[in-house]
Amino acid sequence: MDPHNVEKLSELTVKELRTRLAGVLSIPSALKSNKSALLEYVAKYAPTEQLEFLLQLAEDKLTERDKKREVAEVERKRKRSEQQISRRAVRRLEDIPPDSTCPEAHFLQLPTGAQVKDCYQAFYNATANSAVASAVCGICGRLLDVVPNRLTLYPINSLPNVHRLVPNTPHPHHILFEGKLLDMKEVQGEGGDAIVMSCKECFDDLKGRVDSPPKYSLANNMYPRVYVFKLYPKKISGVRDASMLQRGMRM
Repeated sequence: MDPHNVEKLSELTVKELRTRLAGVLSIPSALKSNKSALLEYVAKYAPTEQLEFLLQLAEDKLTERDKKREVAEVERKRKRSEQQISRRAVRRLEDIPPDSTCPEAHFLQLPTGAQVKDCYQAFYNATANSAVASAVCGICGRLLDVVPNRLTLYPINSLPNVHRLVPNTPHPHHILFEGKLLDMKEVQGEGGDAIVMSCKECFDDLKGRVDSPPKYSLANNMYPRVYVFKLYPKKISGVRDASMLQRGMRM
């Protein structure tokens, strides 16, 4: 009997030994509740193949236990490190005067009622209809977001360098307002009281020193506008008939 084998087998419980040896090795009743005597008996009388199996099972169990111990040790060190960091942070916060403007002085402080109200107001202002509204610039004809592009109504005759909106090359299909090429749908009023919506880019271009139409203006030969339509047929049994697709283009 190898004492080393007895030591290895001690990793197994009496129940595990009896279960694994059932039908393989007859164990005397007197040894079934005495683990030390049972280990010596098994190491001495168990068939070689079964003994090797039990030794491997014991070694695997020991390896698994060591792994669990290592994981637990790593987790313990991690928690200890986090606790140390937390304690250091608390000490730093405690050293900061209450009236300090340092951001850490307000760490984890709940917002005041006024701050919560301001947040709701900012959210409303950013998502309200007025914030996401769009309109057409009467100078360039583009559909733009009102707020970021600063679309503003201006009296036409008060626009800076308004003569730059007169097209250099007239076209029979041009519809002019006092000689100026504008999107007439965006012109409100008549004569000297007429106003038009202008985006910031067009307005800034008119204020510039270069004596030419704004870059995207209709007067700069940028008036073609194309609408593309694509109509899809209804699904029948979850499938569309591709032969029924309809396409169209309109200037």
